[in-house]
Amino acid sequence: MLSAPPAPKGGPLPGGLYFLKNVNIYRTTANGSKPTFQYTREFSPTQFAALSYVNGMEESPTSGTFSGSGTNLTFAVTCPTSVQRTVGYTSDATSLTLYETMPGSSDVYEFIYAKQ
Repeated sequence: MLSAPPAPKGGPLPGGLYFLKNVNIYRTTANGSKPTFQYTREFSPTQFAALSYVNGMEESPTSGTFSGSGTNLTFAVTCPTSVQRTVGYTSDATSLTLYETMPGSSDVYEFIYAKQ
């Protein structure tokens, strides 16, 4: 959609398992396709693990630590390679929404997860 994404609100992030239920893409132009995503994330107080499929292709599982500050979560991925990524987020007792800008793009992806 051609509009600005909602502003992240932060919030507590309860530990547990989260399944992706919806993806919205906020674009700056009308061009581009919408990939298909299947994501699962698990959070403990300071660690995370993630499994993902994009367009039906499995990506390498990731894990590491995370921390929250205001409306941002910072992921320090340690497996399979070391990288740090900061994203906006909104969470409550039953859901988690991550706002990510993909490398090489100005599009913002809104990943909406349900807590299991």
